[in-house]
Amino acid sequence: RLYLDTITLLWMIYTVGALVVSIYVPLSGESIHPMSSKDWLLVGYTGVIAGVFGMFLLVWSSKWLPANIPALVLRTEPVIAGTVAWWLLSEPVTLLQIIGGVLALSGVSGAILSKSGQRLISEEQSKNHIRQRDGLRCHARGGNRPRGQDADQTNNELKDHKDR
Repeated sequence: RLYLDTITLLWMIYTVGALVVSIYVPLSGESIHPMSSKDWLLVGYTGVIAGVFGMFLLVWSSKWLPANIPALVLRTEPVIAGTVAWWLLSEPVTLLQIIGGVLALSGVSGAILSKSGQRLISEEQSKNHIRQRDGLRCHARGGNRPRGQDADQTNNELKDHKDR
């Protein structure tokens, strides 16, 4: 989170994923050749828009938010997917699905807007401020991490936030 940038992490994730799929598909005996151009377009859309862009936002936000916030927001994904399917594909929506969606959105909103949720966000913002300041200090020095007194000061400030 502190020393690995978003793009590098995504390259690592998608390289491993591509290797696994490239090995699995031939071994499974599945054929991908009878796919039409439209099928490939849909696969590309799903992979690039939903996959890469969605993963980028998740990983990027993990650097700036407490770990529980992106995970909580992911709980809204079925609600968003259902709403988009209803809107674009005219998929039917049942009363039970509406109730479930309202409960999911209420739970996520309640957790994020609660006093403890706001406290976590505030603490993370303070930590990010310290990290950014020390990152600028390190960058000016040509390094990646705080060293010496800078590292001690950073560690003490981060420890103070934890102790509160």
